[in-house]
Amino acid sequence: MNLLPKYLWICNKIHNLSLPKIKFRTLNTHYKKIYQKHYNIHEEDINKTTFLIFSSVWITSILVAFLFNLNFAIISLGSFIFALALSYAFNSYLFKKILKNEIRMNAILYFIKINFSILKESLSKDSDFILSFISLIKNYKIPISKIFNSVLIKIHQGYNPERELSKIITPSDEFNNYIKNFVLGPTLNDSRVLELDSNMLEHRFKVYLHQLETRMSLIFFIGVFFPLGFCFLILFYKSFIIFSIFFLPLFFFLINALFKKLIRNDAFLFGLLGSYNKFEKRKFNEFIYFLKNFAIQLQENLSPESAFINACFNTNIELDLLSTPFKNQISNLLTLSTTFAEMIDLLKHHMKSVRYYLILDIIKEIVSNNALNSSKKIFGILNIISNHQKLERKLETVMKGEKFKVFMFLFLLPTIIGAIGGMFPIFTLLIENLNLKEMMNPQNLFEIILSFDFIIIYLTLFACILISSYFLLKTIKSSRINAFLTVIFIVYSLLFFLSFYSAITFL
Repeated sequence: MNLLPKYLWICNKIHNLSLPKIKFRTLNTHYKKIYQKHYNIHEEDINKTTFLIFSSVWITSILVAFLFNLNFAIISLGSFIFALALSYAFNSYLFKKILKNEIRMNAILYFIKINFSILKESLSKDSDFILSFISLIKNYKIPISKIFNSVLIKIHQGYNPERELSKIITPSDEFNNYIKNFVLGPTLNDSRVLELDSNMLEHRFKVYLHQLETRMSLIFFIGVFFPLGFCFLILFYKSFIIFSIFFLPLFFFLINALFKKLIRNDAFLFGLLGSYNKFEKRKFNEFIYFLKNFAIQLQENLSPESAFINACFNTNIELDLLSTPFKNQISNLLTLSTTFAEMIDLLKHHMKSVRYYLILDIIKEIVSNNALNSSKKIFGILNIISNHQKLERKLETVMKGEKFKVFMFLFLLPTIIGAIGGMFPIFTLLIENLNLKEMMNPQNLFEIILSFDFIIIYLTLFACILISSYFLLKTIKSSRINAFLTVIFIVYSLLFFLSFYSAITFL
């Protein structure tokens, strides 16, 4: 469901109203321009709507508490947290949408630069590089392709290419600078620019690797000690049992925000497949192995079609997941039903991934423009991917080192919380001055287990363990999260009920 039109409509409706504002972040000039140019909206309108949502939800909750004679303090605090979370989500909606497009564009910018540098080499000096660049971006399957398509239409209608290109503001500030400095600006050494960009991307990832252990330690600390602190709050403050229902969402949002900020890696390196499953990794490795053989065949001064066919036959044994699509393209080449460029386009469509799309598109341009030197450039791309894969192996080494720590915490957390938490209902009975000997009656025990306090204590402690365990497993990219959570549930439940029964028997 596309919420953007309704989101913009609501914000624009209160443009002329004089309302207070709630501001969660300070936008730089780049984002403000995108808000106004692409979405026709002002930052102030979003902040005013945020205040309206926050105040409406909070005031409504307080009125409900008065009307139904509910606990004012708990409802007021709980509604404040909920209203704050809802208003933050609303305020961040458009920003996160733009940020997502920015990350994706920054990821593919390096390969766009490679493609454009190859394109410039194949064109004569008096060619229109601006028009060629616009046509290149128009054919990519990225969010800004439609913008470049509309610019190309204007140019065909007689508008100035340089002026129209300079008007484009994309979500990526790096992409905007590239247009300004290297497309519209002076001509520089493309190979030098590409080398610097590659080193910059790899440097950012290396910094992330060096900081990863410290970042994961912070997640472990919050994930383990928050539930323990939660236990002691319930122990010393009986009223906190009800308040805990509202406190759990705060814990979830806190650890989720820390995970996204500290652990999740948004860097897009073409050889990095850490977020993919084993099937996708195997598929990509087969693809890289084929490209090596294809480049070797091109060194023999074969035609691109012959080199492709020979590479397929030479890698036939190693190609398992890609055997079907590649065999189909061999049939097309042998029957002369498609050209090499058309065959690559069909293969791009079949692979259904931006990663493969960009690599294949570059190879098509390399081979089409200069088949004799294409093998050298393909090996250059493979070298970049190889460097990325080395960084991935370092990441996997760090993750393996952290797995022991995670599994130790996953064993201790349900064990300790279950053993301690099972005694909390007993403290509730002691506070209420109930006769514990009478409670030993099986019927009374059953009533205690079904009581509100018992169920709330059991569920809230389990929710804490579940949230902590889920994000701890996500930090090490475990593929068996559901299985681990099931085991944790069984261990916690057994220890909780065993601790409860042992405590009530002892007393």
